[in-house]
Amino acid sequence: FPAALGVIMQLGFFTQLCESLRSINAITSPLKDAIVHEEMMQSITWTTDDMNEDWRVKILLKYGDWGIDSTKQTITSSVENSQRNGYSWTPPANLDQGSYYYIQVKQVDNCLLGYCRSKDGDYFTIKPIQRSIKLSEPKGSTKLHTAETFTIKWETQNAGNFVRIELLE
Repeated sequence: FPAALGVIMQLGFFTQLCESLRSINAITSPLKDAIVHEEMMQSITWTTDDMNEDWRVKILLKYGDWGIDSTKQTITSSVENSQRNGYSWTPPANLDQGSYYYIQVKQVDNCLLGYCRSKDGDYFTIKPIQRSIKLSEPKGSTKLHTAETFTIKWETQNAGNFVRIELLE
C-alpha cells in the first residue's frame, strides 16, 4: 500500500508538471518504408492539435523493434513547434545501415506523456549515399598523343566538390 501511494503521488506530481501538455498526433515524414540516405537533407514533419507556436519539441532518431530500441541521434534538443511542417535534417554518414529507424518527437520539458513516435511498424531505412563519377570524354577508344591538349569531361552524382585525375599506364 505505501508503494502504491508513492506511485499515485508521483503521478499527481507529473499531472501538475504536465498541465501544459501538448498533443503531438503523428509523425508524417519520413514515411513508412521510406529510403533515407546519409548526407542528404530529409524533412521531418509532424501533426498537432495545438496550433500555438510558443512551445518547443525535441526530435530523436531511434532504432529498434519489439520494444528494444535505442536513441541513435538527438536531431535537435529544442525547436519551435512551428517547424512541424518541415524540420530539415541531414543524417550523418556514421549511422548504421538498417531498416528499423523511426522518429520520436516530444515536448522539451520531458513531460511523461507529451511525446509521439512513428507508429509501430512505420520504420524507414537508412542507407549510405550513392556516389558516382562517370567519364564522358575522352572515350575509351580515343587515342591521345603526347604534347596535345585534350578535354576531360565527367558527370557526377553526389561525388562532392573535388576530384583527382591521374594518368595510369
